[in-house]
Amino acid sequence: MLHAQKNRNLEHLWDKELLAFKMGTLKILPPNPEKKKTPKKSGAAEETSQISGKASKKEEKKKVVDVSDVQKVEHNIHVKFDPEKRQYTGLPKEWQDKMHKQFGIELKTLESKAVKGYTKKIPLVLIAMKKYLFANGGLESEGIFRIQPDQEECVKVKKLLNTGSFEKCKDVNAIANLIKVFFRELPNKLMKGVSYKMITDCKNEKDAVAILDTFPEPQKSVMLYLLDMLAEVSKWQKVNKMSPQNLAIVMAPNLFSADNMDPMAGLVFSQKVALFMYKAIVSRISGSFEKK
Repeated sequence: MLHAQKNRNLEHLWDKELLAFKMGTLKILPPNPEKKKTPKKSGAAEETSQISGKASKKEEKKKVVDVSDVQKVEHNIHVKFDPEKRQYTGLPKEWQDKMHKQFGIELKTLESKAVKGYTKKIPLVLIAMKKYLFANGGLESEGIFRIQPDQEECVKVKKLLNTGSFEKCKDVNAIANLIKVFFRELPNKLMKGVSYKMITDCKNEKDAVAILDTFPEPQKSVMLYLLDMLAEVSKWQKVNKMSPQNLAIVMAPNLFSADNMDPMAGLVFSQKVALFMYKAIVSRISGSFEKK
């Protein structure tokens, strides 16, 4: 009986709800919507947000940091560059070797100086080596640029140049050799990008001048500076036995890379570069470059 009474009560309640719905006084509500979960940003999305510089308000609040006025500042290191000695002064000891390094460095990053007659600046270390060479008997030294110096002396002088502390050396041939080493160790060789065909077709001074005109800067200015140095050395050939041709032969292999050539092709190209260098040196002696 109790069970039957329950059923009658439920039916009565249902009839009342149905009637209310038909009369428009009862509305059926949709199920309770679940709270939308914000998906976590992927690593790429987070990076994009950081790169674009956009941040949520919460992130912006987190970034706000109160900074008090700076007080009690101590200036313990005073670094300056001395153009005469070609070195930085006041550097911490652990920085000195890296900051003074002169070999194996891109031309554009080396400390350089404007020299009359050249469009772009010339590396100070190259200027210093030329100056020392000319002032200490290099022009009169037989076989200059050809004779190999004592290896230990050469390593010592190179280290002194790299640390900005070079003053003198026992053998001027060490400086002449280090001029070749300077060009050999350039990350991008002086003749990089110069037309292979133009070099192999070079037969006279006019061709050499045309090739020099294709050099980009600062390589062009540095090449002309080197040619003028070799031209000056060759003027003393009766004493030092180094003619423009001899100087071209010993200098040429340091100006290009033969890494992508087989040995025979590299040897042939080296001879072509030497011929170009010979004609280029002669053009600087005769003034052909300026008269073009």
